[in-house]
Amino acid sequence: MRKWSTLFPALGAAYRAKESFHDIYSHRSKEDAQKAAQEWLRSVDDDVAWAFRETIGALQSWWTEIFNYYDYPVSNAYTESINNIAKGMNRMGRGYSFDVICARLLFDADARKDTRTTVRKKVRKAVEQPVREFFSTFTTNRSLPVTTTYETVHEEVMVEYGPYLPTLARKLEAGEFT
Repeated sequence: MRKWSTLFPALGAAYRAKESFHDIYSHRSKEDAQKAAQEWLRSVDDDVAWAFRETIGALQSWWTEIFNYYDYPVSNAYTESINNIAKGMNRMGRGYSFDVICARLLFDADARKDTRTTVRKKVRKAVEQPVREFFSTFTTNRSLPVTTTYETVHEEVMVEYGPYLPTLARKLEAGEFT
């Protein structure tokens, strides 16, 4: 890379800009990452800034959302993966409508079984009991006052997190969606 950078300085500048941009995400704290991003914005060489115009614009426009990752480490990688599989399925399927592609991806029984789990949770349930201690056994023909008590019950609930991406990818590569 050093030899290429010497022969083509703009290529070296572009490579350094790319690598330093990726280094932003190696920081452990939000503040450090933001400082690194500000430094990156200042350091992009004018000769290659045109090639990073969209990256610079996105970084400036979505600053808060990008760095919220450090507060909430969740990405849209799952969505992007599903989109990639959908595009591959569309290429292989020739003529499927969007609704059919979505249905085949989201409701594929084989892919969904890997993401099912049973969650056991506590639930408070109301239990109504007649109040008998104040009344004699001779008044059973009348309706008795009711008291409500609560008891904790354990319920098992099946939770499903959508199709399992590796299974969808395997099926796509095997040509099962044609």
